[in-house]
Amino acid sequence: MIGGSIAGCAAAVAGSRAGADVTVYERSEAELQDRGFGIVIPPGLHAELLGSGYLDAAMPTAPVGTRVWLTRQPGGRSVRELARQRSPVTPCNWGLL
Repeated sequence: MIGGSIAGCAAAVAGSRAGADVTVYERSEAELQDRGFGIVIPPGLHAELLGSGYLDAAMPTAPVGTRVWLTRQPGGRSVRELARQRSPVTPCNWGLL
């Protein structure tokens, strides 16, 4: 399997479950947790991944329902809210995936 992101890892798990001898190749030399927060998964897909055993139910997550857009004036300390957007997602840290 080429690519160690969530799709590559999920395909590797599926192949392994089907009896294939699977190896995952990832081009990034650093640990994935060094690449930022991680990914966000829609709630329905998160539930499906849990139900099929691709994610561990004990994995800590912090579901988010709203995205808030903020701005700051150059050199300023205070922020101003520009907008709010409904955005139901479940963030997952790379280090836990």
